Amino acid sequence: MLYSRLFDGRAFTTLDTRDGLAGNSVSAIAEDSEGKLWFSTSKDGLTCYRRKAASPQVRLTQVKSGAKALPTAGTPPRLRAGEVAAFSYEALDWLSPPEKRQFRVRLRQAGAATAGLAGYRDFLTRSTVFEWTPEFAGDYVFEVQAINLNLVYSQPVQLAFSVFIPWYESNALRIPGVLVASALLAFAVWLAYSNWSHRQEAHRLKDRMLVQERAAHAALEDKNLQLEQRAVELKEQQKRLEEALANVKTLRGLVPICAWCKKIRDDNGFWDHLESFVQKHSEAKFSHGMCPECSKKWSDGLDQVS
Repeated sequence: MLYSRLFDGRAFTTLDTRDGLAGNSVSAIAEDSEGKLWFSTSKDGLTCYRRKAASPQVRLTQVKSGAKALPTAGTPPRLRAGEVAAFSYEALDWLSPPEKRQFRVRLRQAGAATAGLAGYRDFLTRSTVFEWTPEFAGDYVFEVQAINLNLVYSQPVQLAFSVFIPWYESNALRIPGVLVASALLAFAVWLAYSNWSHRQEAHRLKDRMLVQERAAHAALEDKNLQLEQRAVELKEQQKRLEEALANVKTLRGLVPICAWCKKIRDDNGFWDHLESFVQKHSEAKFSHGMCPECSKKWSDGLDQVS
């Protein structure tokens, strides 16, 4: 089974029932002396197709550099290098349905030699927009042709334009710019490292101060604990002294005593023995004995009695 395709060495097109064929399944194709094409279909019979020589037309609708639309008439537009350029165009073709319209797009530098319509760019497309990102400055020519269903080409539409490189992106400034950028980058790296070093040193000093503060706080707490313990000890000593002082009994002032029997009168007017009075008003206790003089007197008295 053959397909109803036509090919001119560069472009091809497909014919079907929408273009007048009796069926889409083609078994044979032949061309007669008048240029008519005969298609034999498997089930639907024979179809004679006469290609019309009517030429389509094409026009350029818009040129954009980045987001900026540029004029297509008058002074050639200037496109910026490194920015996406978009060329929009459309075909004026009453014979071909939109899905079967083709375009031949060519792009070349102005003055460049071309051989057989070959150029810097030369390709077929069904898209109505050609996008291209120029890299080098110079003068260029954009050319587009419409191709209809019968592979008839329109007259080419050309647009001359130029590509420029901004002064701040030119090679004369690129190397100094790279050097300046490198110097700024190195300075930024040094500054970042310096800031990082300062932050690290600040962290180290902060950690050291925290350690010293904690050590001082621990020493202060230990000293406070020692002082509290010492205060408790002093308080206990004071308590013991106060208890001891409370138990101490002293005799003060004039003590009335009998010159004969040596009894002492207390505050209530009662006369008490010397030993009892002293024991009541002091911690002293008495043990009885005889002094040498009394012992001698006692012995002498016993001798006289006997």
